[in-house]
Amino acid sequence: MKYINEFFENFKDKYIFSANDVKRFLSYRKANDDYYKIFLYNLTKDCVHNFVYL
Repeated sequence: MKYINEFFENFKDKYIFSANDVKRFLSYRKANDDYYKIFLYNLTKDCVHNFVYL
């Protein structure tokens, strides 16, 4: 995912965040308006995958 490293750097101190926070983060970086949905889907898919195999 294109913005994942920046995302983790920006949100590393936050325990919780909303979809609107992600949307705002990506729009600031000139991403497509609907990209936040795909970004969140891929992020949760990766987290669940990693959690299952711990």
